[in-house]
Amino acid sequence: MKCRSDHFAYRRLTSDYSWEGVTFSVDWLKMIRKEENVLDIPLVDASGPASENTPHLGGDLLATANALRAMRIPLDGAAAPAKDSTEEYVFDWDDEPSPQFQLAPKHRLGVPRGDIKFIVFDLFGTVLDRDRAIRDALSPLKGQFTATEMFELYIESEALRRICSPDAPISELIRSALEDVARHADVAVDEEVLNSTMQQIIRPQLYPDAMPAVNALYMHGYRLIYMSSGDANSIRQVQSPLASKLEISWTMSIASHSPMPDSYASLFEHCAATVPSIKPDQIMVVTSSRYRVVEPASDAGMPSALVQRAENLESKVDFRDNGVPATVTVDGLGSLCEWLGVPLVNG
Repeated sequence: MKCRSDHFAYRRLTSDYSWEGVTFSVDWLKMIRKEENVLDIPLVDASGPASENTPHLGGDLLATANALRAMRIPLDGAAAPAKDSTEEYVFDWDDEPSPQFQLAPKHRLGVPRGDIKFIVFDLFGTVLDRDRAIRDALSPLKGQFTATEMFELYIESEALRRICSPDAPISELIRSALEDVARHADVAVDEEVLNSTMQQIIRPQLYPDAMPAVNALYMHGYRLIYMSSGDANSIRQVQSPLASKLEISWTMSIASHSPMPDSYASLFEHCAATVPSIKPDQIMVVTSSRYRVVEPASDAGMPSALVQRAENLESKVDFRDNGVPATVTVDGLGSLCEWLGVPLVNG
């Protein structure tokens, strides 16, 4: 099980940081190891027949090589050979101690808010409570594991399935991840339970503050855009609670577990087609993910609002060494409306 967990962690690491250059490094290492396996390094003995082009060891060089070969190499954990305490130390000016300083972290400032024209919702974690849907769906399967352990196992399995099958429908990924979790928990699930569990995850419920806040922002004149992961069919399903009253400018598809920096160029192009004079700092992205959304949005010059709900897991992930802060951090969409100076609308 430890080996399986390490394998998952390695694959997740290479996926998460592939856009930072890890994939290139791993590919280079694979190439070097492949070349090393085919290097032909002949071992030449001092005696025996040899052609005129074969190198020979002789004289002092051979004696030195034999002495080195006869030296005992201590096993791991063995005491180091005793040093001659009478050895005279000769001072060298180059031996002066020099302080070793840690590299300063890359400190990056959040993008300041402009005259906001578009508000882009990363649906899961801000408008739709997908975490609760997954926890409720997994409750019949938890067996000997806690609800949090089952939830984390599902998220990890779904992320790895997405890495292996980036074009697979979301329903297929959810089903495969549920089967992984059931197998890990040693819980038998029949087809009826599996289908019911899938539907719970595919159609998460709205947060209580979602509709009042989204209605208020819409009535105030903001153009709304939704970002959601999955195929077109699944995106239509998660939009269904929202599309009845609101005119959605555009629905943008993004990855559910990793950044997609190139998507923000497409987002800006869409906004510029609607408002030609638009600037990046007039497009605010609302998300619960600092790493997956805030960082690439900031790189594109777009301000961001990080929604850190108490029950949401992803919003608590923070790479402090070089993370990019959001323009504003709020505890819900009601607080976001307050920050924007928009009164809430009930209903």
